Amino acid sequence: MIRVRTRSPERPAAQPQPSGQAAAPAPAPAVPARPAEPKPAPQPAPPVRVRANEEKRQRSLRSKLVELAHAYQHTAAPPPLTRHEEANALVTDFAAHPHAFILACVASPMLHGDGGCLLPCELRSRLGHFDMPRLALLSKADWLRVVSEPPICAAGERLAQAMFRAVQHIHRFYDDNAAAVWEGKPSSAALVSRLMEFDLTPATSVAAANTLVRDFGVPVADRYSIDVTVDGDVRRIMTRLGLVEEGARHEALLYKTRELNPQYPGLLDLPLLEVARTVCHAEFPSCEKCPLVEACRHARERRVRPGMPPLPFENGSQ
Repeated sequence: MIRVRTRSPERPAAQPQPSGQAAAPAPAPAVPARPAEPKPAPQPAPPVRVRANEEKRQRSLRSKLVELAHAYQHTAAPPPLTRHEEANALVTDFAAHPHAFILACVASPMLHGDGGCLLPCELRSRLGHFDMPRLALLSKADWLRVVSEPPICAAGERLAQAMFRAVQHIHRFYDDNAAAVWEGKPSSAALVSRLMEFDLTPATSVAAANTLVRDFGVPVADRYSIDVTVDGDVRRIMTRLGLVEEGARHEALLYKTRELNPQYPGLLDLPLLEVARTVCHAEFPSCEKCPLVEACRHARERRVRPGMPPLPFENGSQ
């Protein structure tokens, strides 16, 4: 009997290759694909309604703040810089003694409260005059003697040097006429820059410019560079109103007021301070008496506390 040899089923018969052609290489074993790492889910954007409501609330705040600012501005007389009548009369005498205002600004960081506004009156009392040409003749030693006998403040030497430099700057660059700092309808940036030449900080220079423009009607070409003066009161009010978050940087407050009133950011300074002084106290704010209550985030949060009287937006107006 003849046996027929069969091929193993595990080894299929090789296909005949055409003559002159090399055999094809065996295919490489397939490598399983690596699963893709999951991508983080994108954060959902705030709903359009939330953004629209917040923009509407901030527009309402802006309108009310501007309205309050104009109401405070349209008073019979500018607010006094100090309660001391004689000192206030001298420091606001822009016609005969404009240098008194400059020297008060220079001295303010070294003296408590309204001490800077009181200084020109005290210097006039000690010197027997307050004429700019005669002040320009005083040396550093003369100024040190004037402020030290008796001492006006602990930083007597620093104060004397500041007075000497300021008076000499007015003498050399403004021909003894300090009013030339703001005369000629300068731009707001130029006015702030000129005030900074007296070694004033940017914040003090801006505050001085705002006082000249807002309270005393000094004409300027624009008001773009006059910002609010950021202090504890302004920070507290803007945070409670929901204009900035708790602990926001100094620059955040400045840019928010520029956003609200770009033509004149410093216009919002006075209403913010007045609200802080009269109703929005640090410990016990009187939300029900506040003119900004209908758009205030803090008041909205406080209404859920027991015993709080109903607020205007309880009726669904917001």
